[in-house]
Amino acid sequence: MIQTLVFCSSSDKINPIFFHSMKDLAEGLVQRNRMVLFGGENLGLMGCLAQTVIENQGQIVGLLPEIFNTPETQFDRLTEKVVFPHLADRKKAMLDRADEVIVFPGGLGTLDEALEVITLKAIGVFQGDIYFVNILDFWVPFFDFLFELKLRGMISSELSHLYEVVSSPKDLWVYLDSENSESEAGESL
Repeated sequence: MIQTLVFCSSSDKINPIFFHSMKDLAEGLVQRNRMVLFGGENLGLMGCLAQTVIENQGQIVGLLPEIFNTPETQFDRLTEKVVFPHLADRKKAMLDRADEVIVFPGGLGTLDEALEVITLKAIGVFQGDIYFVNILDFWVPFFDFLFELKLRGMISSELSHLYEVVSSPKDLWVYLDSENSESEAGESL
């Protein structure tokens, strides 16, 4: 089973469009038989992701740092829960388990995770696919910043070849469905 890591917001104070899109993402991942990995919280888009995966009889794995392992913040119906002493340990475990990463709109934690996975892919440590879901052009300033880094010589190469950008979960299915077809063809050989 492909393990899909989703980075996303834990805020409830965001545009409802993000929640509708997260439900579409979660339903689509379950339909495509993905095991979903995430930050383990019951808040914001994280909570929406977990709730929707469970409602659709999917598998959801919460990877939490000890600081967020509280009854108030953790999602309580996980398929599996893994607690780590520090955020850095959690991020390493997330990426070690993930076959692919989906970066949904989010705050500082999501931004940190996005930069780390791009960096690890650039140096060959992370081998999976990375997908940014660019709802309402959320990630455009981030991509502009990466381009600016290249223009100013702060990074040696363009990074956009390391990830795909889609505007909605529906657009993401084109990539994930072609992955499924390729892996099924390989299994039948």
